[in-house]
Amino acid sequence: MLIISPRSYVTAAFDLLFPTLIEYVFDKISPINNWWVDIVCLNKDYIFSNWEVRELVYEDEVPDCDAALFDYFDEHSLCRLVWFYSKKHFSDRDLKMFKKLYDIRNEWAHRDYKQEYRQAAVYDDEASKRKWAISAIQDIRCVANDLGEKDIVKRISILLFKMKCDWIGIEDNTELLTHEKLTNWLYENVVSRVISDDSPVNKKTKERVKISFNNLIDFANVASPKTASRYVVDYYWNAIKAKTDVYYEIKRHDNIPTFEDVVEEFTKYCYKE
Repeated sequence: MLIISPRSYVTAAFDLLFPTLIEYVFDKISPINNWWVDIVCLNKDYIFSNWEVRELVYEDEVPDCDAALFDYFDEHSLCRLVWFYSKKHFSDRDLKMFKKLYDIRNEWAHRDYKQEYRQAAVYDDEASKRKWAISAIQDIRCVANDLGEKDIVKRISILLFKMKCDWIGIEDNTELLTHEKLTNWLYENVVSRVISDDSPVNKKTKERVKISFNNLIDFANVASPKTASRYVVDYYWNAIKAKTDVYYEIKRHDNIPTFEDVVEEFTKYCYKE
């Protein structure tokens, strides 16, 4: 598995949410007369920290679609636009949401991790970074949920699961349940529903899922107790990452869960959260 920094995970979470954010903001601002001139151009020196972007902002060159706004805005400038220069166009709920994102982005940029995650002796230790990243991404996920973006919520949950996978055994006191409990949970919540007699999934796919899962159990049963649970977690991650034809076949049926669909529940279960 490729292991990336905690901060990179926060970036990835922002990237997942950002297209929805920019659409949400400009759906509210665009109906205002002269919105580009009066809100964006007037405050461009304060909204955009990148001088190259500031030089792109002209009064008579209004973006004609949300997609074009990606040339100007990132999550930091978008949050500044809302919080400092167009507050009156957003509800109190919106402002709290964007203030939360603005604070996360400042912490992300300036390494100003929240006080409760700092240790007295070491300001910038890896454990503090990881705890901060989890908290930040959970907050980003809450924003996605508030906006009704269920698919983004799921994808951010997968990021959190991947982070947990990265940190197993890296002095973070990660404690997994036994491999028997993990495989039992997966069987009851996903596998059994895929391979059941009344499942609409085709026979070939059922057989592939059954063989793959039985191989996992056989492998984990003979592995060291210290590593067996990790094999189950790796199996789960690979099932999400691979997106094979098995995944797409299962996904076609609304009442049949994939591994992606239960990632939040599995993370809380296997990591004892």
